[in-house]
Order: sequence, then C-alpha cells, then structure tokens
Amino acid sequence: MYEKPGPNCPVVSFELYLSHLNPLNEFLFQRPKRNVSTPEDVWYDNMVVGERTLWEKMKNISREAKLSKCCTNHSIRATAATILDKSGFEARHINAVSGHKNEASIRSYS
Repeated sequence: MYEKPGPNCPVVSFELYLSHLNPLNEFLFQRPKRNVSTPEDVWYDNMVVGERTLWEKMKNISREAKLSKCCTNHSIRATAATILDKSGFEARHINAVSGHKNEASIRSYS
C-alpha cells in the first residue's frame, strides 16, 4: 500500500469511485457511462455490472497481479464477509452487505 495519500492511493481511488456512483443504484459495481466528462457528478449508469463482466475483470486483475490463484466474485464476497465478521459486525449487517439471505449462510466464513 502507499504510505502517503495521492492519486495512486487505493483509499483515495476508492473514495473517488464512490463519489461518482449513480445515486439511483444501490449496488457497488455499476456500469460506466459511455461518454462522461471528468467534472460531471455521476460517471455511472443506473445499471449494475453483469456477473460475467465482473468475473472477467477479476480474472484479468488476478493474472496481471500474478496471484497464485484466480480470485473470483465469490472469493471477494467471502473475504469481505470474513473481514466484517472478524471486525465484530453483526451477522444481519454482514448479510445486508453480502446479499446472503440468512445468518446461517455466513457462519462458514467465521
């Protein structure tokens, strides 16, 4: 990770991403607009990124980062649920973020 915030800092990049999401869409991964000017507030359509598109992106990121194995959509979901659980978040809050329907579903991540 970068020690000093700047244009390459992952936290700054993520905050920038969040600031330009479409407020009409509750999902984190939204489809980018085709044409957008930088000062525009909303850079994303009111549409989620498809599962296949996200899978391809995860595969490419894993390959370019030279990871020992390919990260998948599910591995990101499982990792997030595990981190939230270890950080003391309640199961109902983890379910709200992860999309799991019941609390028993996330027990395997504990």
